[in-house]
Amino acid sequence: MADINIPGVSDKYKTNDLIAALVEAERIPLKREQDKMDGYKFEQKSWQRLNLYMSNLRETSRSLFSFDNPFSEKLSSSSQEFAITATPGRDAALETFKFDVDEIAKADRFLSKPIEKNATIEKGQYSFHVGEKSLSFNWKGGTLDEFIAAVNRRSNGLIKASLIGVTSSTKSLLVESLQTGAENRLRFSDMALDLALNYELIEAAPSELENFGTSQNELQRIPGFQNEAKIIEKTILLPPESGFEIQIPKSVKEDPQSLIEFTVHSKTVPDITKEASSQSGPSFNEELFAEFKNVTIFNEKIEVGLEEKEIIPREPVISDSFVYLKMEDGTRSLISTEGKEKIRIALSDYPKLSSIIIENKNTGKELSLSEFTSRNPNKIDGYAPVNPISIAQDAQIRYEGIPMTRPTNTIDDIIPHLTLHLENPTEKTAIIQIKPDVEKAKDALITFVGNYNQLIAEMNILSQANPDIVEELQYLTTEEKKEAHERLGLFRTEYTVSNTKSSLQRIITNSYPIELNNTISMLSQIGIASKASSGGSLSNTQLRGYLEIDEKKLDAALKESMGEIKNLFGIDTDGDLVIDSGIAYLIDKQLQAYVTSGGILSMKNASLDTKITSSQKQIDRLEVQIAKKEQELKIKYGNMESALNSLQSQSDSLTNFTNSYNNNK
Repeated sequence: MADINIPGVSDKYKTNDLIAALVEAERIPLKREQDKMDGYKFEQKSWQRLNLYMSNLRETSRSLFSFDNPFSEKLSSSSQEFAITATPGRDAALETFKFDVDEIAKADRFLSKPIEKNATIEKGQYSFHVGEKSLSFNWKGGTLDEFIAAVNRRSNGLIKASLIGVTSSTKSLLVESLQTGAENRLRFSDMALDLALNYELIEAAPSELENFGTSQNELQRIPGFQNEAKIIEKTILLPPESGFEIQIPKSVKEDPQSLIEFTVHSKTVPDITKEASSQSGPSFNEELFAEFKNVTIFNEKIEVGLEEKEIIPREPVISDSFVYLKMEDGTRSLISTEGKEKIRIALSDYPKLSSIIIENKNTGKELSLSEFTSRNPNKIDGYAPVNPISIAQDAQIRYEGIPMTRPTNTIDDIIPHLTLHLENPTEKTAIIQIKPDVEKAKDALITFVGNYNQLIAEMNILSQANPDIVEELQYLTTEEKKEAHERLGLFRTEYTVSNTKSSLQRIITNSYPIELNNTISMLSQIGIASKASSGGSLSNTQLRGYLEIDEKKLDAALKESMGEIKNLFGIDTDGDLVIDSGIAYLIDKQLQAYVTSGGILSMKNASLDTKITSSQKQIDRLEVQIAKKEQELKIKYGNMESALNSLQSQSDSLTNFTNSYNNNK
């Protein structure tokens, strides 16, 4: 049986090889175009890599002279970190501050008596108050757990409720304010008041408010002051150069939780020193006369024999020291009243307090005081906590010995650009020191040098064909070195690369005498240079423009001359509040034209995109053409094989017929 031959499938006549050879010849233009497009893509990838390195250096440079530059960063340290810490702003002064924390600000936290776990809360209107803020809601009734969840869900940072396990079957309800400060006392009203009383969070305790300093007899005049304080319509008036002392009533001293309050106002009045007469004394030298019918009679001058003495004008006195506390042993302490109108004195802070002294030493200022009041601050609206975990109070601190209070433990209004954080009372005076963040500045400079060297290395690779350039870069992996060798000298004819490299090196090595008294005007002075170490000859890598860092020299410069280093990288030279000079500024300006949208590198990439698109279209056209040619060849040679097969079949038939005829003879 003869073998079956299918044209286009079987390859009896080796037509497939012939077709492949013919098609391969047709592929030569296609391969040439593909190689051209691969070259475009490789070139574009190289430009993109260069663009990335330029962008990295530009961003690093911008960070060295922008608003948030690392040279303006500050760090703080505290000798009593468990008690007080500080967060400095960028404009904080590089100084040392002394603080004493006597009390931290606290919030009200009230604990109830033990309550059964399955207790329920009646429906109704429940209202809680913290200072001037309130939380009020209608409760439909339910378990204690559900009530606590409802309170916390609506709290919005005002109060918090929780359960504290007492026994296996009982718990205590803890209700606490989330706002610190003496003014933010926790109060209850509506059904919340009934709940607080029933669960013994609070108890009835009528507030006892006692007034004193309401009669003239209570004001003891202080010797040495020429004027006297007077009470007019419940207001104590102190004219210039006057003062008084008032004793603390015995009933007030018996309650160690008493808080004495009064207000102080001042107003300017005519200065008494300007009213003093500058005349020398009595004068009797006036000439007197009398007239009658055109007759004038003059008297004689009177000689009194008194020596005239000139009065020397007094200097005006200005003082903000008004309030003093006198102890039982006779010692006095000044209470700061700066910026305050309401003065509070807690007896718990001064257990040996005997009297209060008010002195108006001013010659052109009058003081007016309210009457003195005393109360127990733990009692609010006739109620007091039964089992308080803490009572709302202000923070009490002393800055450089000056007492002051604040309602919170985060304080940012004492020292400009410095925020204090109070945690606990100090054991001794805390020393807070503000220093520049040297490590952050150093890290930024190391990053700058790294990005600069990376860009210079890439420029060297692209602009020169010397293999040593790649081998010198010891930080590259084997694969990275292989890729770098492929890029060697790719842009030898591109002046963009060589010119940019020269400009960057010129910026780095130039001198910048920014200010008259500056001692630092070059990078090499802070330990950053092509040859940062001393001694020896220059290496090939140093000659190629890479930067080195002398770490010890850099550390010393950052520690001693942070401000000058900041100016070296970016400074405003014309006073318009815009940086216009410095190393980082000039590098940013130099690279801006290359890496911005529509810049030089963007245009080169766009040009290559056009070439790649055109080449791809040519490739697509050639591939279609080759496919069509291949199909035509397959049809042509298929037909040829079919014809040959037909002829072969006819030949075989004739041969068989002849053989059969001869055999039958």
